[in-house]
Amino acid sequence: MSAATWSAVASATADCLIHRTKAGDRWDLLALVYYGDPLHMGPLLRANPAHAAKATLEENLLLRVPIISRADTAPKLAPLTAWR
Repeated sequence: MSAATWSAVASATADCLIHRTKAGDRWDLLALVYYGDPLHMGPLLRANPAHAAKATLEENLLLRVPIISRADTAPKLAPLTAWR
């Protein structure tokens, strides 16, 4: 996504940003821009249930982008077992 996408952020609240979509925006691309990982679409989808079924988003939708901690985006690894 380009710098123009960043300028599409309309406003912010204490717990989320508001993103104005451009034609062709996709959940995975938004997750990459905001969370650094295209697989972290879950928070975006849960915050925008009315649009969650759409793979490609139309222009000028206002989407909530939850502000999450870095720990929430870290990969979840299974605990290691002791070697015998």
